[in-house]
Amino acid sequence: MALNFVRTLRTATSERFVLHSETGKDTAALDLHYFPDKRVSATLVILDERAFPEQKVPELLREIDEKLLPDVSIEEGKVSFTVVHGTIVGTFVPHPG
Repeated sequence: MALNFVRTLRTATSERFVLHSETGKDTAALDLHYFPDKRVSATLVILDERAFPEQKVPELLREIDEKLLPDVSIEEGKVSFTVVHGTIVGTFVPHPG
């Protein structure tokens, strides 16, 4: 499956991406957190379990590693992933009181 990685947030030490399928459907959400010692901690939320059943998750993690994290790698032990299945409920913004 061809994926598009759309950055939705970036700070000095983190990034958030939404992964879109070739049809534009949101298939996953990814948070990356960068540490000073060149490690990366990632949380991947699978939104479409049909697109990414459990047996395809390692392949997806390798693709993320190769496309988004050129300076570190899973093989070197510099990237760790927490993977969950989830559903987007909505975006909530605080209202001024």
